[in-house]
Amino acid sequence: MGEVAGAKADLEQSLKILPEFTQSLVKIASVHMEQGSPEAAFECFEKATTMDSKDPDIYYHRGQGLLFHFSVVFEI
Repeated sequence: MGEVAGAKADLEQSLKILPEFTQSLVKIASVHMEQGSPEAAFECFEKATTMDSKDPDIYYHRGQGLLFHFSVVFEI
């Protein structure tokens, strides 16, 4: 695993600079999933959809997050 904590910090800083950039939220959500925090991940996805509900990348990555979460929960 790479430098996940550092990546998350950089992404959070990018939101301070450009708060409307939904891709930072999408990537932070991915970090949360890697760290085993699906609730925090889905909060980021939800916030991203309120910012730009037409960004297909949000839904794509949220779907991946759901698949990952369910595969862990149900040991698929």
